[in-house]
Amino acid sequence: MRAGISEIIDRMKEGFGYHTDTKVASALGISKANLSNYKKSGTIPYEALSRFSEQTNCSLDWLLFGIGSRLRGGSGASGLQESVSLTPRARNLLKKVVASVEKYLNSENLDLNPDKKAELIAILYEDLLKDESKEAEMDKTIARLAGLAA
Repeated sequence: MRAGISEIIDRMKEGFGYHTDTKVASALGISKANLSNYKKSGTIPYEALSRFSEQTNCSLDWLLFGIGSRLRGGSGASGLQESVSLTPRARNLLKKVVASVEKYLNSENLDLNPDKKAELIAILYEDLLKDESKEAEMDKTIARLAGLAA
């Protein structure tokens, strides 16, 4: 059973939140032009796929053939972290959002109830997940939303 390059790239996009070829190329450590060449030739060097697997903890069986668990080790061996279905990119983004919200609330001596804090984090996270360029404005957005939630 041989996977086509477009299927592998689709799995990268689906499983790890890379919405564009540019993001996939970056995750592979190659240029977008190289990715286009790989798509045309129908091959991606194993080294690039192996590097992607290492960076994302992605199972090569899943990546190449669509079989088994998306993550290496697949059965939840790493506990809570693996039981929550977040890509490494999304997990890092969520950590940034939580840390930024906590830092802002502490600096302003604000104490939001857990429901409002969770809602604030969820709004920011979903917004940044769609457009990471908004990260530069995150502190202003937190201040605005926290003011509304308080």
